[in-house]
Amino acid sequence: DIPELPKMDWDNRQAWLEEALQHAAFSMSFEMKDFSVNAEAAQKMPAVDLPMVVAQALERFEMKDWVLDTKVVVKRESPIQRDDGTLKARAESWSGQAFIRNASCRYEKFTYPLHNVEAFLEFNRDAVTLQYLYGYGSENTKVRISGQIAPPSREAAIDLTITAQDVPIN
Repeated sequence: DIPELPKMDWDNRQAWLEEALQHAAFSMSFEMKDFSVNAEAAQKMPAVDLPMVVAQALERFEMKDWVLDTKVVVKRESPIQRDDGTLKARAESWSGQAFIRNASCRYEKFTYPLHNVEAFLEFNRDAVTLQYLYGYGSENTKVRISGQIAPPSREAAIDLTITAQDVPIN
């Protein structure tokens, strides 16, 4: 969606297009449903193009054999008009959600493997919020993980709460 474009200048179409691309407000929404990856135990996970923050979360939790629904919204607000009449583009912002199901995983700092995992994440430029991750460990112990990864990068601070009852010691 591009709600406002400058008046078309037919004599200078290329310059008009460059100006519109550089400054115009827009909103784009991308949605992917029922995207699944099933890797054989002896094989490496296939390469997949996902939003970077989702891919890093899947990697951090060593997710395998998952089904993913995700939605990403990218926006840029209307430009700012300077005192001299020129326009200054605003920065793009993005946010999204990911719902993961039918997965197996284990968190790199808590190497307790989980199966039948469901997870819901919300993300933006500043943080990935793990609203919940439910899964089952050995002897069907139910585990719940929630928390935040900020900023969404490989050097992020990770603050997670892991809750489980009757965890077998092995």
